[in-house]
Amino acid sequence: MQGNITDTPVDEHESITELSGKLSFQSLDDKLMHLVLENDKEAVEKGKTIQEALDAGIGSLTVDLMMENLVRNYSWAQKMFGERLLRMITGYDPAYIESNIRIPEFQRELKSAIGKRIEALKKEGLLEKDGSVTEKGIELSSLMLFIEELGHLRATTYGERHDQRAFKALQT
Repeated sequence: MQGNITDTPVDEHESITELSGKLSFQSLDDKLMHLVLENDKEAVEKGKTIQEALDAGIGSLTVDLMMENLVRNYSWAQKMFGERLLRMITGYDPAYIESNIRIPEFQRELKSAIGKRIEALKKEGLLEKDGSVTEKGIELSSLMLFIEELGHLRATTYGERHDQRAFKALQT
């Protein structure tokens, strides 16, 4: 079924500008992208940490701000940061942090662990000096989301094909 085609009069002509460019990652260097694609654990962990911080709506990762929130009101900090980000940025299970956060020695150890991870993200160029996420950090986070989504799609596709074959075999 084909619709009717009508001419539409145009009163005014405007010129357009054609822009050229690449639809590719601009800041993410090839070395880091290859590490992620090769499933390098450290690069993947850094990308997921940035991703979790962005998902939590955290504008910048700073040691002092995180420690202040963790010590002052742990349950609120856990809701704000999320369990996954806390685990990634501290290296500790959130339940362990909660039970030990009042111990001064543990606080120093925790502050040191957070500081080391944040410094590693800064050295990699994923965070600015003030702790805000760089363009490179955003691109790495996007790449991580893309890879995760492809993994979900692949798992779903394989499952559907298997189910279809099993169904066809039952019909005959």
